[in-house]
Amino acid sequence: MGPNMCTLVLLISLGFVCCSSAVDTSCFQTPDLIAAKHKLCPGNKFDIYNISISTLFNRANGRHPLFRGETVEVCIAGKANGISAPVKFLQNSVHGKLNILVDIFSPFCDITLDGCANLTPQCQPEVAILPDQEFCFCSKLQVPIVAPNVNVMTFWKILAADSLAEVNQCETEFSVDRLFRNKGKETLVCLEIPTMVRGSRPKGLDRQTIINKVLAQKGTSN
Repeated sequence: MGPNMCTLVLLISLGFVCCSSAVDTSCFQTPDLIAAKHKLCPGNKFDIYNISISTLFNRANGRHPLFRGETVEVCIAGKANGISAPVKFLQNSVHGKLNILVDIFSPFCDITLDGCANLTPQCQPEVAILPDQEFCFCSKLQVPIVAPNVNVMTFWKILAADSLAEVNQCETEFSVDRLFRNKGKETLVCLEIPTMVRGSRPKGLDRQTIINKVLAQKGTSN
């Protein structure tokens, strides 16, 4: 094989690798997902392309309703451009901020703790994500049983962890600084989602009705 042919084969191979490593957004294909109202909070390092949630958005109060005891799905796509070395393990950490005279940060532990559980591309042994890697993942949160009709600011973090044992324990610490200083956990993603915890789901709001409403909201937002 001549040098020109070798160069051509190399270029084709590189092109294939480049195309095959592009972010897979198939985790956003669930019909009841809608773009989540959110903002980045201090400590966020990754570029976030999209965040979607399986609940409607109430334009009247500017919040996503979360019904007690139900499961909510959150999907995030982005790029790991804020790190310089591979991350071994990923851990999800979710807190709700309630204001009762003072701000109270309550951990939501009934979540998918392992950030690798539904990550695309899949994590490799002790290599969860690489610098500048694009990613897409979905995770589930069970809404805690708290007083209904309470405004809760939901904070979703993805943390860098050094061991699987750390990943499988609910992280109760909220502070980004204390997480790093006391536990060596670096915050990679930090998102703030305005929510309201509601009581029982109103009659007539079954899954198909929600899907129809989500599709309608998507149509009006385009």
